[in-house]
Amino acid sequence: MCVLCMTYPNLKGPNCLDKLDAQGTQTTSNVAANLPSFTLDQQARYLTDGFWQDVGGQPHHFNVRAGGSITVNIAALRADNQDTARAALQTWSNATGIKFIETTGWAQIDFSEDQSGAYANSTTSSNGLIVSSIVNVEANWSNGSWYKLQTFVHEIGHAIGLGHGGNYNGSANFGTDASYQEDSWQKSIMSYFDQNDNPYDTAAFAFAITPMLADILATQTLYGVSSGVNTGNDTYGDFRTVFAAGTDVVQGTAATIFDSGGIDTFNFSLRSADQKIDLRAEAFSSIDGVAGNLAIARGVVIENAITGGGSDTLIGNDAANRLEGGAGNDTILGGGGNDILVGGADRDDLDGGAGTDTALFAGLSTAYQALYNADFALNGILRMTDMATGAVDTLRSIEKLSFDDVTLDVTALLENMKGRFGTIKAGEADSHLTVLSARSDDTWVRSAYEIDGAFTATATARFDSLNAGAWQRIFDFGNGPAADNIWLGQVGRSDDMAFAIVKGSTSYQIVANDVIVEGQTATWSARVNANGLMQLSKDGKVVAEGQGTVPDDVGRADELIGRSAWANDTPLIGQVSNVQVVNGSPVTSGGGTSGSGGTTSGTAPSSTKLPDANLHLSGLSDGQQDFLISLYIGAFGRTPEYSGLAYWADELAANLKTGMAQNTANLLVGQNMYKAGAQNGEGGTQLQTAEYVTFAYNNALGRQADQAGYDYWVNDLSAARISRGDFLTTFLTAGMNATRDADFLISRIAVGEFAAQKHVSGAGAPGIDSKAILSSVTDPASAQTVINGIIQKYGAASAEITQIQVTGNSAQTSDIFYV
Repeated sequence: MCVLCMTYPNLKGPNCLDKLDAQGTQTTSNVAANLPSFTLDQQARYLTDGFWQDVGGQPHHFNVRAGGSITVNIAALRADNQDTARAALQTWSNATGIKFIETTGWAQIDFSEDQSGAYANSTTSSNGLIVSSIVNVEANWSNGSWYKLQTFVHEIGHAIGLGHGGNYNGSANFGTDASYQEDSWQKSIMSYFDQNDNPYDTAAFAFAITPMLADILATQTLYGVSSGVNTGNDTYGDFRTVFAAGTDVVQGTAATIFDSGGIDTFNFSLRSADQKIDLRAEAFSSIDGVAGNLAIARGVVIENAITGGGSDTLIGNDAANRLEGGAGNDTILGGGGNDILVGGADRDDLDGGAGTDTALFAGLSTAYQALYNADFALNGILRMTDMATGAVDTLRSIEKLSFDDVTLDVTALLENMKGRFGTIKAGEADSHLTVLSARSDDTWVRSAYEIDGAFTATATARFDSLNAGAWQRIFDFGNGPAADNIWLGQVGRSDDMAFAIVKGSTSYQIVANDVIVEGQTATWSARVNANGLMQLSKDGKVVAEGQGTVPDDVGRADELIGRSAWANDTPLIGQVSNVQVVNGSPVTSGGGTSGSGGTTSGTAPSSTKLPDANLHLSGLSDGQQDFLISLYIGAFGRTPEYSGLAYWADELAANLKTGMAQNTANLLVGQNMYKAGAQNGEGGTQLQTAEYVTFAYNNALGRQADQAGYDYWVNDLSAARISRGDFLTTFLTAGMNATRDADFLISRIAVGEFAAQKHVSGAGAPGIDSKAILSSVTDPASAQTVINGIIQKYGAASAEITQIQVTGNSAQTSDIFYV
């Protein structure tokens, strides 16, 4: 490439000018045996010291430090060659911080082009300081090629004190002249060997057009490390803000970036080839499909990286990186620091590494699904599905998920899923794909309205103004608009009622025309069976029916009562109460659908059969009778007297005969029972709110309150959102539809029936303590013991005793059922 014209005995050629032609050096790739591997420091030391010692010379440099200046005279060059010289000088300024000041007089570096070939010569003092240097690159040297710029950069390197990468000059053969494995353009522009010449080099061929890693480290040894080079928030590559040669990394070139500070970005988003960006200092990136053509100098921190449409690899450093993959199946590794990883389109692998790392997704959380399986539960590997494209991202060591609407904590998300779906053990194939929402990392409290297939949902509602708003909802369960929604509500501003199930991108809907009466309170039932037949009832009468679909068994984070998931829909102008969900296909009698109200009453499934004393009260069904007994026990804290129970049965039957909905009729009886209990100081009516809720749990359900249920009821009672009279009815309705309380309630109801039939208390009764016998009933076994005692003591009319299975359908385990 060049000849160093200095009075060194080992430099050969006439007049010390072994001139190189414009075709460059001629080399072969024969491998020298047992070449050592040099560290970067060793390579740099050879450029500053080793080469000069090998040729019998003295290391030398200008008497200037980083941030200082050196004068140059380029006046003798042709205009285009002056531009090339300036570009080459700028690359050294970017590497060293030294300013090159142009002058037309004497200069410390003088450029010429009137001699053939390319070479540099320095005049030095005895103490190793450069007095002046000459750089000659012949006028037509490799015009139109990046090699021209590379030659200028190389010769300037000599002019400021650097030698070659090995003991050679003018020409060289890697097999005989290389001194170490790393001697190539990839590490040093002062080398004679391109990336293909060096068989140890894995980089692709590219012209080095800036000082490379070893060159920058070498000049820092001579002149110090600059703190004033590109100190702002700089961008390199596409949309670059630094315009020196090499900062755009075009095809066919190689470069090394030196930057003193700021928040900096490698942006190669316009490239479609597969790329690798490695932000670690001294590491190599592969830009535009060219292997190993971009490096970052020692001590330099580049914070951000953006790639384009290829399947790219991005590797972060220990800073807080933002790594964006763009389109393509990308692999993003955050490394240390609190990083933001953006996979972009297609299927991406994101690994945050150390620190608190965030995976950033475009759009709302509800556009994505998260997979809960053994990989996530045990290994922290989370798979996210973009529902619009089907693309799946795999996340490792990611602490947060960021969307347009929310940032979710991954640890809390996992705990939420464990609470929702249960613990998954090693080797289990169980998995659950769930749509995310803004509440997906909330502490999981089992839903009052969880739906896992066929179901019946009932609610009592009143619409006060149909025309004042559009699409007023009774309820809307889902994960945002058009995301697994199950809703019941008004159609537009009309008096039509719709029941809809959203599954995937399809909405299945049945509509009952002209059924909403403004100002009227009605009980609505929306159900679908296991075959997807949808049915809508008003006050027990079917008003619409049609083939639909069975909803997916997914978590529905939004349980909206009286409002819609769609932002433009109007909240209900009116009132909603007694919202209940029962899973399973509808059943009849003894816990099924009541003919008078279309609501579900009764108890959850139990494996225990208990005797049934059918009291035939006012023509009530078994389910209605059971609920009345449970309400009586809850209101008064004792087994019912037959006469008292008959009184309340007559009231309930009278309410139902007027056409009143079952839920409404139950509420009226409950209100009056509470008033009667309050007059007598029974049923905990004298207690303060918190103590009353605790009493209700102990008396009606036989257990302590779960915290969520306790807080809910206390808050509602304290805020007067529900009266104490309505509370008891609603609370028991919830309990009778909750699996966890089935045995306790069945047992108490059975004992209450027999106590009433045998008149164990009340006027003329034997005087058995009705509270005492009830307090001993906690499960079917204890109930059977009490019932046997009643039968033995008072006799039994066998015709009145049957064996029944009290049934129902529910998956609820929380006490929060009332809105």
